[in-house]
Amino acid sequence: MPHHLTSGASPALQLKEERRLKALGILDREEVDLSAPRCFGRDRKQGVLSETENTEWSDSSSYMFGEATMSGGKRRLVIRGPLKDSLGVRRGLVCSRAQGRHYNASRALQPGGIRIDEVLLGVKLACLAYTDDQRGTLESLGGTRKAIEMIAGPEARRPLSEILQGLGYTVDRIFSHLSLFGSVRTVDAHGFIAHNEQDVVISYRGTTGIVEWLTDLAASPTPFQPHLHQEKTSCFPAGRQSHPQAHQGFYDAFLASVCDLNQKLMPQLRDISRPKRLIIVGHSIGGAIAMGALGYLLQAFNFMTSPHRILFVSIGQPRFGDEVFASWLDKQIGALRRRGKCCAVRLAHDCDAVPTVPPWHGGYRHAAKLCLLTNEGDLLIGPEVEETDVGSLAEGVDDHRTDNYLHLLANVTA
Repeated sequence: MPHHLTSGASPALQLKEERRLKALGILDREEVDLSAPRCFGRDRKQGVLSETENTEWSDSSSYMFGEATMSGGKRRLVIRGPLKDSLGVRRGLVCSRAQGRHYNASRALQPGGIRIDEVLLGVKLACLAYTDDQRGTLESLGGTRKAIEMIAGPEARRPLSEILQGLGYTVDRIFSHLSLFGSVRTVDAHGFIAHNEQDVVISYRGTTGIVEWLTDLAASPTPFQPHLHQEKTSCFPAGRQSHPQAHQGFYDAFLASVCDLNQKLMPQLRDISRPKRLIIVGHSIGGAIAMGALGYLLQAFNFMTSPHRILFVSIGQPRFGDEVFASWLDKQIGALRRRGKCCAVRLAHDCDAVPTVPPWHGGYRHAAKLCLLTNEGDLLIGPEVEETDVGSLAEGVDDHRTDNYLHLLANVTA
């Protein structure tokens, strides 16, 4: 079966590239898109992938993609297909642990303290965003299927609304927003809003394959102005300005959910007759989208004077905004935390590469308190980390899996 060449190149050039790719041993199921500036090749002696200067690789679930420059002009090469152990290398930054305070249950009781039971609840709710009320969804989820089975047990194949009901929540809305530009997904946002007597929950789904990564991790930041951009996408040229900036792909995905927030979540916050815990969660790209939602809700509602409090938990999330956005958000979180009204946790697992993209040198920064899960069973609060280029491919993929996050967190002891 021939490769699928998705560029506007001439038939002769496509045939030439197809022959070249076959010589490199690329799988027939992989998808190739020729259109940007880098170089890629296979070391025939070692039998592994190699690249020339400036090539960047990233992993997502069981897929890999990269960029390349071909002879005869600028091209973009996107490889789509199952990763093979025979590749022998892993491209992507990983977190290297330095110093951090170990989780302590007594400190968790302080105002704004990080409680393991709340973080675990957040992880469970983030995992459940991968399923819905449609028949057969669970069977298509791969690694996340195991996490949902850990959460719901024999009820895992039931509709999401019934699973949440078993956990004491009533579903307000299960949303799915998909926009296409030609054959490319420009917005892909999914999740749910639910509530009970104590909580209001917004949970965003994370990455299910390579498509979401092609939202463009290298996209230029765009102004974070959700009150101006509601129900629109940020298609205007983005410039560096003094106000907060956000990754355009993640921001557009968040904007698609603003109508759901306004219709189903905000009315519950406006009811101040009973204090609520607002839970905002997401895994992977869903965590970045959740951070956009947190920023929006902090602008739209005065939590300082309300009886409500916030629990934000992201799991293996990429960077959402720039330094101005991160500083602004951390300032808002800090003011609420000192009053015991906000706990914001950014959970990462050892060598999970996803939290290191988009890259630091692109101007992106993390916000919220980093909590690092280790394979030794520790939870480090606010550790110092450095980004390195080490680790095996299998290790990086495993460290991003929801079931591994869930398993390690459940076994953390004070």
